[in-house]
Amino acid sequence: MHVRLFADAERTGDDDRSPLLPDKLESGGWLFSLLVHRHAFGMVVAAQLLIGIALSLYSGPGPAAIAELFATSGRSTWLSLSFSIAVAVFGGFTPFISQWLIQSTGSPLAPGFYIMAVVAMSFCVILLMRETAHRPLR
Repeated sequence: MHVRLFADAERTGDDDRSPLLPDKLESGGWLFSLLVHRHAFGMVVAAQLLIGIALSLYSGPGPAAIAELFATSGRSTWLSLSFSIAVAVFGGFTPFISQWLIQSTGSPLAPGFYIMAVVAMSFCVILLMRETAHRPLR
């Protein structure tokens, strides 16, 4: 038995395919597994509630934090421009980049590493952000 990084991404031929805890922690895989194996309406509602709570943790403070990065005089312009560029680059080119990574490396797991790199960059930006509470608007 071994621990796979991405659940069911590659079949290794071993007979023991019991779900291990580290297998199901990536990107809600444990939640998907729970929904597949338990066919109950309550489980679907609970899963939706968990996803909604997780989404609300970002959706509330995220836009406010991004808006505070820019000066008041050009906030609307720079916020919309940066958002549009981010959506175009990371949303529009992601399928192309994923396919290219798979073909270049020969591994179907390569897009996962692309996502991890983007998350690491985002985390670094969050760490470098200055606190703006109790400061006058500029």
